[in-house]
Amino acid sequence: MTIPQTFRFTTLVLALCLISGAARAALVQLEITGTGANGTVGSGIFTVEDGDGNIYTPGYYAPGGIYYDGSVTLTNIPGGGPSSVTFSLLDINATILMVDSNSVQYLGPYGGHGFGPPEENYYDLTPSQPFSPSFVFQTTLAYNGSQKDLITWSPATVVSAPEPGSAVLMGAGLVVGAGVFRGRRRAPRTA
Repeated sequence: MTIPQTFRFTTLVLALCLISGAARAALVQLEITGTGANGTVGSGIFTVEDGDGNIYTPGYYAPGGIYYDGSVTLTNIPGGGPSSVTFSLLDINATILMVDSNSVQYLGPYGGHGFGPPEENYYDLTPSQPFSPSFVFQTTLAYNGSQKDLITWSPATVVSAPEPGSAVLMGAGLVVGAGVFRGRRRAPRTA
């Protein structure tokens, strides 16, 4: 490798390191479980970006719209209607995130899931006021407007989440960069 090629390659590596460092978002997965007074069992997982450490700050509050991904599944639902339902992120993007004075995160699932035609049946999750002084949420579960259960949710547990592939991005950039340098070999000069 010539000196100009070495310089270009070093510049490329440094640029990729800077780009991959800036592209890295601190994605955090939060998991909750729920127990209904009438037997419903719930579980949920939400992915949020926390590049600034907000979700660990006491008093932090977000009324939805902060999630990259998420879902809540309810099983063993009593009474008429389906005995289980899964709410996608689109169904529950209004979920509330609160942090108490001890930096414990709490999630209050909020939203609805429709089963579509022909009957147009639906489940709703409506958070009630959280317990004081903590923010433990209770959620009312209703089917077609009729209350089925009152679910108490656990504090959110932080689950390790894979970070976006900054190392993969850098590795791919190095492979592309090496290919570019190999492809730029000069043709022999002819006189």
